[in-house]
Amino acid sequence: MVRLIDPKPKMSIYDPTVGSGGMLIQCSQYVSEQGGDGTDLAFHGQDSDGGAVSIAKMNLILHNLQSAHIEFGDVLEDPHNEKDGDLLQFDRVIANPPFAQNWTLARCGRPERFQWGHAPQTGKKADLMFLQHMLASLKGTGRGAVVMPHGVLFRGRKEREIRMKLLGARVIEAIIGLPPKLFYGTGIPAVIIILNKSIPDAERDHVFIINADREFAEGKKQNSLRPEDIEKIVHVFQHRVEEDKYSRRVPLKVIEQEHDWNLNLRRYVDNTPPPEPEDVACHLHGGVPRAEVEATQARARLKKFSLSPACVLSELDQTRHAFLPALKSTAEVRASVESQPEIAATRTRMSEALAQWWETAQHDFSELAPQPRPSTVQEGGGFVTLTDNRLPKVRHALMTQLVESLEPLGVLDHYQARGVFVNWWDSIRYDLKTITSIGWSSTLIPPPMIVDRFFAKERDAIATTEQAIAEAESAVAEAVEAAQAVLEYEPDEDETVNAALMRSELAAEIGDDESGPASKPFRDALAALKTAEATLKAHKDELRDQEEDLELKVEFKLFGTEDKLEEKTKLLTDAETDLATLGGPPPETARKAKGEPKPGKAEKEALGRRKALVKDIATLKATLARYHNLVHEIGGIITEEQARELILEKHHSEISKCLTRYVQAEERGLFALFENLFTKYAISADALESARQQTLAELQGFLSTLGYA
Repeated sequence: MVRLIDPKPKMSIYDPTVGSGGMLIQCSQYVSEQGGDGTDLAFHGQDSDGGAVSIAKMNLILHNLQSAHIEFGDVLEDPHNEKDGDLLQFDRVIANPPFAQNWTLARCGRPERFQWGHAPQTGKKADLMFLQHMLASLKGTGRGAVVMPHGVLFRGRKEREIRMKLLGARVIEAIIGLPPKLFYGTGIPAVIIILNKSIPDAERDHVFIINADREFAEGKKQNSLRPEDIEKIVHVFQHRVEEDKYSRRVPLKVIEQEHDWNLNLRRYVDNTPPPEPEDVACHLHGGVPRAEVEATQARARLKKFSLSPACVLSELDQTRHAFLPALKSTAEVRASVESQPEIAATRTRMSEALAQWWETAQHDFSELAPQPRPSTVQEGGGFVTLTDNRLPKVRHALMTQLVESLEPLGVLDHYQARGVFVNWWDSIRYDLKTITSIGWSSTLIPPPMIVDRFFAKERDAIATTEQAIAEAESAVAEAVEAAQAVLEYEPDEDETVNAALMRSELAAEIGDDESGPASKPFRDALAALKTAEATLKAHKDELRDQEEDLELKVEFKLFGTEDKLEEKTKLLTDAETDLATLGGPPPETARKAKGEPKPGKAEKEALGRRKALVKDIATLKATLARYHNLVHEIGGIITEEQARELILEKHHSEISKCLTRYVQAEERGLFALFENLFTKYAISADALESARQQTLAELQGFLSTLGYA
């Protein structure tokens, strides 16, 4: 919604149902991301929930938006956006008001706000009253966005009259249908209505309608719009792109004359999927209908991967194909398609295109860190050189270049290619802010990358130890089984046989017979079990030390040793000072002379304290020596150039993963095409009848053999 109303610096922004202030904060962040000052905005809001008002004020302060004016009260009954007796108007108004609310005209102040009519005061239909308040709060050049339930588009009587007047006043710029279950507390689908008091002349006699209710990520409890879905909505709206079954520029005459002011989205943009085709002849007699294999959607799927249906189908006659005889299940069909060389070739083409684009992007990212020279953006050579204050322009340039690299390959469409970029950019945007602020900070490097680059030997040693632990655990398990066999031990129903239990049972069997021949099998089994356990413990201790050393090496490589050394040195100094204060190290223990008095309680405590300090000092000295040795082993702290290389490698890995996810989604669509055909047509009615007759004949033969027929 924020991107749809496109706020600019120095604008005033108003949310009449502000809630926790999230939309106002997003407006600020959007302006900042576009290169403007996100704090240079005048924020206003109101809410009928006092707790929400308090949270909104705190939330805005925490985001450094100190000048926001958030008021408490019902916006329909008592609007607070007033000054000197006049209703304040704003450059941008954005809201997600509560659905299905009642309202009472007699209790509403400033009834002149509702110049387009009054919705029914019963039946929870206050939606269009919130919309009219927003319109009254818009400047003549302002734009607003409001979330409304679908009912406002088609309900009759008074609400029809309001729609008719709003459309006649040319203040509804666009209507965008959203998927169901997007919002907490309601599962019904909603729409975004874009309000504009200064619609361009070329668009004044039209309403732009987008029906995006089928494009979303499905969740268990709540659905969500994917980045590519948002990109598509925004791009189609901003450029007025008309797409079949998605968007349409509808003349007001059509709305009036053909639909009587009914704005039900599917009257204008019907995105109902076509019914699943079923070929009765193929169901009865076998085969896969050629018409379904060569349908537009199927051909488009195959074309993405330069694949022929012949990979799993053979031609049966002029109207039918048949699955290859070797394919007996959908899993085999999927495996056969996936193994085609065209699939691997397509993956390679996509990876190569990304690698070529990354050469450009990598150059731009290399210039991200703060520069001593003035910030500039130089265009040319197929790339934009990035400096610290030009992220929005570079984002647009790199996204355009990526789309131009991927879209011609035919696997991903324009919006999917944009989705790859947006998913990636969103995942690294905080990295970018850090880089542009303080440079190539080592805090941006994941520890596993440090391990792979600098400590592969230590990583491999840990893997070897882990393998040794697995083998030792197997040896312990075998020793436990051997002991159980020697003991002929039968556990109780809920009893677990483990090493501790077997040791106890073996010791009980051995008893005092520590050398006799009768106890020898038990002594041998106990010795083998203890040896296996000791080996396992030794390997686990070794692994713990290796992991601690590696963790310290990674920390020292990333951040240096100053903090750790300073901390331990201070502790050592404090311990030595305390020990000196108490009289130094305690004397060595010696036998007391006869008749010498025993030390008192205080003397014992002081002696114990001195002993503890001596032990602590020895431990701290050993730790400091260990730290110095580790510093020598790691070869010093990571350099800025090394950090830059690893951060760029991390970013490249992230966008490669994004691209892989999108390509895999297209592959799944291709597999599903053939799997669906196999499920429908692999077994015909004739084949089923033939199998039934064969089974009946076999049954008849059995009955005849047994003399029953």
